[in-house]
Order: sequence, then structure tokens, then C-alpha cells
Amino acid sequence: MSSQIVKALYNGEEIQDNVNFPLLHPLIEYGQGCFETMLIQPNNSIFEKQAHLNRLFKSVRMLQIPLRYTKEQVSSWIAKMQLLLVKGQAYKLKIIYSTDMVLIYTLVWQSEIIANYTLLPLHVTRNLAAIKSTSYIDCILAKKQAEKQGYSDALLLNQERMAIETTIANLFWWEDGKLYSVTKQSLPGIMQQAIGKYYKYIPEKQGVSLERLKKADGVFITNALRGIIPISAIKKHRIKQTEATTKLQKKLACWQKNYSS
Repeated sequence: MSSQIVKALYNGEEIQDNVNFPLLHPLIEYGQGCFETMLIQPNNSIFEKQAHLNRLFKSVRMLQIPLRYTKEQVSSWIAKMQLLLVKGQAYKLKIIYSTDMVLIYTLVWQSEIIANYTLLPLHVTRNLAAIKSTSYIDCILAKKQAEKQGYSDALLLNQERMAIETTIANLFWWEDGKLYSVTKQSLPGIMQQAIGKYYKYIPEKQGVSLERLKKADGVFITNALRGIIPISAIKKHRIKQTEATTKLQKKLACWQKNYSS
């Protein structure tokens, strides 16, 4: 994925260079802000755009950020961004909402086949798990620790040592032909909710034990950019691979291809 910004909007206006705003802004002083990351597909549509906006504004209210710009305004700015981009290319779109500011920018996104994705279980306390806050340091440090030890990501454990999610994705697993996912103490995932519309899964509110995951018929994680990522191993334990995950990946790709927004 390119790290070069393609287009950027600041409070709805296109900008070509850096943004100037006060050094004493709450985003800089305290990390007070929230964000959403969306996938603009090659056909210029955004999968589950409204669900992303709903979650963004729920986070804005929970963080008590002054609501200067409405959901309708931000939606119109996203539509403006879509018009600025060249079709036939996928983009990562990021929105940052903080006091008196909404920053929207895009990067070129290249989808990739992710093989041998491994997880390192780590105990991490997240006080704002239900919010995509710009104060993201707990997840950043957990992911860095996992990568330093040769793993793809960290599998976050709560105080009861139950697995909840990873630093970037929601957790699913297959058991006796049924699909399960953790739905509490974790971020309400857009892709998680989308899968629930098309394929019924069983919600687990208290998390899932590592032993249960290790015995599962298959484990995968999901997020809005990467879709479904099968898990190869949790720490040193190899995870079974199942055709059910592959079939669900193909169905999801079909849903996204035929989606319009």
C-alpha cells in the first residue's frame, strides 16, 4: 500500500499541502478524536458506508466532541472525495473527527493475499474498546510487541484471559459447523456486522478461551479493508484450516463486488 496521500479534504475543502491548526488543539494535547477507515472499491463504491458513519458519530457523542459538523455534511464530503478519485483503483479512505475539524484523506490501496497470519495472545486493558479513538496507543504497542516476536498481530485478552479481538480486527471461529464471534468488550466491527447480515453467527459476549480457539475447526479475523483473514497459528499452536472460511471469503468478495453506495 502506498503511503502517499492521493487527495485530502479539511472541513470539506480540498487541500494540497499540510493543514494549519492550533497547537493547543485537543487532538494534539490529549489525543481527543475518533476516526473511521473505509475501503473505496475500484467501482468507486464504499462498502457499508452508512454503517461507518453511524459508528463514527456514535464515537463522537461518546467522546463528547462538539458536534460542529453533521453526519450529512461528512457524508457529502465523502461523496466529494469519491468524485475527485480516478475510478478503477481501490483506495483507503480515512476520516478523523475532532473539535472543529474533520480531515478526510485517501491512499492507494492494493489488496493482498495474506498467508500464514499468526497471533500472539497478550493481556491488554482497553477502556474505550467500543470506540475508534485516535488515542490508540494500547493497540499500537501490543501489535509492535507481537511483530517484534515474529507474529502478525496480537490477540487481545481481557482480565479473565478470554480472547476478545486483535489490534485491528474482530474474531470469528468455526465449531461443530457453526460460526461464532465475540460481540462484547470489542469494537463493533463493520465487516463483522456485514457478515451477520448474510450469514448467521452465534454471538459470544464474554470472549472465548484460548483452549477453545485451539480446538476450533477454523479461526479468522475481519476488518473493513482486508475482509476475511484466516489464522494459521495462535502462538505456537497451528490452527485447523477449513473450506468453510474459503467459501465465506468468496461470498464476501461477491457481496462487495455487487455493492453500490
